[in-house]
Amino acid sequence: MKARLPVQEAVYFYQPEKPEQPEQPQNKAAQRLEEVRGVAVGVGAAFHSLSQPDLGQTVGFCVGLPGFEKQETPPVEPFDQEVLLLKGFSQQRLNRLLAAFREEGVTPVAMKAVVTDLNRRWTLKQLFGELAREHHYMQQVTRLKALIRQGQTDGREEVKSQISCAQAVLASRPEQPEPLIEQIRLLEGLFNREQSQ
Repeated sequence: MKARLPVQEAVYFYQPEKPEQPEQPQNKAAQRLEEVRGVAVGVGAAFHSLSQPDLGQTVGFCVGLPGFEKQETPPVEPFDQEVLLLKGFSQQRLNRLLAAFREEGVTPVAMKAVVTDLNRRWTLKQLFGELAREHHYMQQVTRLKALIRQGQTDGREEVKSQISCAQAVLASRPEQPEPLIEQIRLLEGLFNREQSQ
């Protein structure tokens, strides 16, 4: 029986290429790259950066999995948000990495994905698109929960009724964010109407 070598933990950081902006120092992107690299290396993980040309390649190729070859692909539209792609992390070690961002005072990367058997065949662009959808969805969940908490101190019957509807929508876990967004709109409308009176 062959002994299996442990998988090296690796952090792959995608940073969008931004046009030069006069109000921002030129080295801001380089500084951010070094901050994230410092956190990754600090917990003992290998660090790699990803860029726009990688977006058309499979996740498997980008993280060096065997059996994945570089593909000739047409140029892919850029992705405009940072992403961390993580390979070889156990849940405990992932928690350690995330804690290291806080401990080092480094702003965490909002979108993160772990390499899986399913997503390794996707292109980076496909994976990042799915992450963006999930991130947007979770932002709506968070916003709606905050509005429900805010409204629980409101004694108006119409607010209580709308909170019940919002809680039912949350409990149903809709696949798309639109029902959540509608509940947010309705609750915000009730709160704004009270403030304007």
